[in-house]
Amino acid sequence: MKTVLLSLSLVVLGLANLHAQKMFSYQDVKGKPLSQAQVDQLEKQFQGFLGMEIIKEGNPLVVQVSTPSPQEWKYIQNLRHQELEALKKKWLGKPLPTFALQSLDNKVLVNKNLIGRKTLFFFWSKSDYVSLNQFASLTKLLSSFKGKPVQFWAITFEDKVLIKDFLKLHPFAFVHAPGDFSFVMEKMGIVQTPVFLLTDSKGIVRYLDISNDKNIGQRLATEIAKIK
Repeated sequence: MKTVLLSLSLVVLGLANLHAQKMFSYQDVKGKPLSQAQVDQLEKQFQGFLGMEIIKEGNPLVVQVSTPSPQEWKYIQNLRHQELEALKKKWLGKPLPTFALQSLDNKVLVNKNLIGRKTLFFFWSKSDYVSLNQFASLTKLLSSFKGKPVQFWAITFEDKVLIKDFLKLHPFAFVHAPGDFSFVMEKMGIVQTPVFLLTDSKGIVRYLDISNDKNIGQRLATEIAKIK
């Protein structure tokens, strides 16, 4: 998803991470290379509020780093807060709308697949730095629930072929269901990523967040454990 002022990838909290070093390379708005240490220092200086725009795909992904003005900083905070409150009001305590999502392994995911298991929905974009920087933490989360009645779905509106090619370079072991603009944007009302949504074993939404925390898996593990 494209940018608003800084970018729809928005804010990242904490960038020093071995996974990130392998997955990303950085440069400033003038094209000057930035080291991981320099990006970490900028993150500390601006308390995580950096513009992080992926400008070249591949391995590694090239990320352009920009710093916000005070006006941009305030705008971003307000925008994301408003979106989170709107999504919570729309979905918390309710079932999801009727859906039939085609996965990359040619299965059809439907509402009845939510019954009997907790489900984490991760709404992401391959052009969203924040989403991609959470892959490592989410992979650990998935591993920690192996063999338990919890399933992990990664949903994006982006083209199936493009997502499949992207995942060849950057593997991510969630069940992937790309290419459904109607479900993500129109039915769910999700216009920015990342978004995390948890349903209980009856398919009712019990948790929703838009966190850009790269270590989001730790928080999600606690929330999953709370849900019946």
